Amino acid sequence: MRPSTQRVILPGLLVLALLGCQEQGPAPLLEDHSRAALVALAQSYHVQADMALEAEHPELAEAAMRELIDALHDAGRSNQTAWELELDASTRLSRLLLERGDAAAALAEMERVLADGNSLGDNIFVGYAHQVRGDCLRALGRAAEAIEAHKQAILIFKRLLEQP
Repeated sequence: MRPSTQRVILPGLLVLALLGCQEQGPAPLLEDHSRAALVALAQSYHVQADMALEAEHPELAEAAMRELIDALHDAGRSNQTAWELELDASTRLSRLLLERGDAAAALAEMERVLADGNSLGDNIFVGYAHQVRGDCLRALGRAAEAIEAHKQAILIFKRLLEQP
């Protein structure tokens, strides 16, 4: 596997691990099935993207992430898990776009999902999205904005670390 491919795959795996390890109180059976189905759906699309990258077809990996984003968006904005998974899929899509040199499209995706995801507040997925947004801005030569985006990510991560 190419080193650049590993950078794209690892965040998605981290997200799936974090979602699986979150401690929550008892939830109704329907919510558990819904959450598990959303995570399984995301995992399947990420594996599809991994296989496309391994076969050196990044356009198919991008298509898999776009399909996942659409499916999660259709799950509705009242579902926290769908929101988080959509943020993760969008950050991965943006990384893929950056790798092929389309920083403008990568930035547009990050700005779209961050505009939609601002209601999540301090959230690891929002923090990571700000990080990727900063990388997009840096690739476009917009250093001052890139630094600010990374500062936003750092502040979110620090606040998360301060939580009990």
